[in-house]
Amino acid sequence: MSPVSTASFSGDRFHVHYWIRGTEADARQQAEQLCLEQTVELPKELLVEPCLREQIIGRVESIQPDESEGYVVTISFASELLGNEFPQFLNVLFGMASLHPHLQLRGLEPSPLLLEMFDGPQFGAQAIRAQCLAPTRPLLCGVLKPLGLSIRELATLAYTYALGGLDLIKDDQGLMNQPFCRFEERVTHCTEAVARANQQTGGHTLYIPNITGPNTLLIDRATFARAAGAGGVLICAGLTGFDAIQIVASHHHVRLPIMMHPAGLGSFFVHRSSGIAPSILLGLLPRLAGADISILPYHDLDSPLLGQDDYVLAAYESGRDLPSIKPLLLAIGGQIQEDKINEIAALFHNQIIIIVGSALLREPHAIRETCQRLRTMVDRLT
Repeated sequence: MSPVSTASFSGDRFHVHYWIRGTEADARQQAEQLCLEQTVELPKELLVEPCLREQIIGRVESIQPDESEGYVVTISFASELLGNEFPQFLNVLFGMASLHPHLQLRGLEPSPLLLEMFDGPQFGAQAIRAQCLAPTRPLLCGVLKPLGLSIRELATLAYTYALGGLDLIKDDQGLMNQPFCRFEERVTHCTEAVARANQQTGGHTLYIPNITGPNTLLIDRATFARAAGAGGVLICAGLTGFDAIQIVASHHHVRLPIMMHPAGLGSFFVHRSSGIAPSILLGLLPRLAGADISILPYHDLDSPLLGQDDYVLAAYESGRDLPSIKPLLLAIGGQIQEDKINEIAALFHNQIIIIVGSALLREPHAIRETCQRLRTMVDRLT
């Protein structure tokens, strides 16, 4: 065996924080196991070459007690292990660790070299706000639904939303390329409808079609959306992989903001003692991959899927200072009713996109008026 030399490594290491349930001895044993499993996947006694022991395997940096019957262990990994590829980054973070019960990925401290590997959002929160002419207030996003409406009906709904002053309109995640709702036809009609409404009102509503599908078609769909006049694209990274975001974000023919939807990601965070903390999964990881907007699932704050602490931490991860990586803008959606808007805006200090779907459709003959009323409400929140 002729492993690489230690000279191939710069010494740059990023730090990952894992929560592990059990005693300190349990945490230490599992941490040492992770150092091997996430890298060489061999017992340590078989690693006779110095480079394998000193550079390739993870390194336990600290073990600290946690309030919730466990310990937070910090492991550092050499940045060169990533090969500048997002799938390998995720593999080192959580590949084999995902097979362990009672273990959760809680935090990540990127290193300088890691941050050089990934460009982050091409637009970011500030640019999205600038496009919507809304520097401080919460933004409003409508949803084209339900699946089963004709393309003409969806376009009419988009037109009505835009007349009502919504900042963004996104496809529902279920709208893809069904025989009765083909992607290109839907995008063409909906972008035309939103453009017509903007021309009538002087508004700046952005339409964000869902390009989720086979990864071989992502760039074709994204470039079509751009040519049609869309204001961004929606990707369900839990279905396509996070690498799809990076591929679209970095493609020079696309140049559109990317909104990430959490469909397919819920099993990573629904159990508090395993998976990936939502602040990392829905905040930091999409930001590093290149998403400009990431959607958080909303459940009533009195009985949440995510707690207020999760929302606060997600806000921190979406905007904390990372050299050369722009902040992304969080969105929140899921059966949000009108009487919850002020509460949500206050929780996020107005730095949020509030997605309203079914609330806009409860009075089908007054959709425009409902949009206008909600827009007036958020206009006051500056």
